[in-house]
Amino acid sequence: MPSTNSPERVTSILKLPATAQSLFDHYSHLHIQGLEISCPYHINTALRGKRRALVGKGRPEEIEAAAEQYLARFQMLAHGNQEQLERYLMACGLGVDCSGFAAWILNCVTLDAFHKPIQNCLKFPNLKRQLVGKVRPFENISANLLTNHTNSVKISDINQVRPGDLIRFINGGHVVVVSEVGLDKRQQVAYFKYMQSSVGYGNRRGVEENRVKVTNPAGYLLEQEWADKLLYQALVESSDDTRLTRLKALYRP
Repeated sequence: MPSTNSPERVTSILKLPATAQSLFDHYSHLHIQGLEISCPYHINTALRGKRRALVGKGRPEEIEAAAEQYLARFQMLAHGNQEQLERYLMACGLGVDCSGFAAWILNCVTLDAFHKPIQNCLKFPNLKRQLVGKVRPFENISANLLTNHTNSVKISDINQVRPGDLIRFINGGHVVVVSEVGLDKRQQVAYFKYMQSSVGYGNRRGVEENRVKVTNPAGYLLEQEWADKLLYQALVESSDDTRLTRLKALYRP
């Protein structure tokens, strides 16, 4: 019988390090041309050798700086219009992709836990990628690299989900980061939140946070209540490969 877990029954809340939350807040509230805007989604692997902000791998301050530079160069003024500013950023190829966002959030987690940057907690697929990954780490970290069996361990029990865990979607084509976990008095998971940069659908695209209510503690990802129905559908469509994972560097049996 499914549990009736609800937010009212939560007795403790586990969260990411404050540095990770602060980074998410910055991505969610970029300041450009005097406007506040959530960072849009962008990916361009063809420009991997260029600035991080241009390939979907930049930090918020890098994206802000590049945006101010490009918008001034091309004389693009949003005139106080956030939607227009978002269109300008996308036209200039500025934003962050799912793995760029996840890697920077996890970098806060590994620095907090081990004083090690994320690239020192990953194994790249070959010597060349290992060397390039040391020089340009974030440009060479993909959703698949973060969640493959080389770098992560599957978490099979939904009650073991913790902040910093990852959910692998679409055969490693998308990744989200668990950001918060609410526990009830029995220390079972009542809900968890996740952060992502989404390619977008409808009027939604870019950095956001959403919630999953754990209605069946004995079940797995598909058997919970997802507020984001479209992401849930992506979960259904890639369920054979979808899994909750934890970086091996963070895993403690």
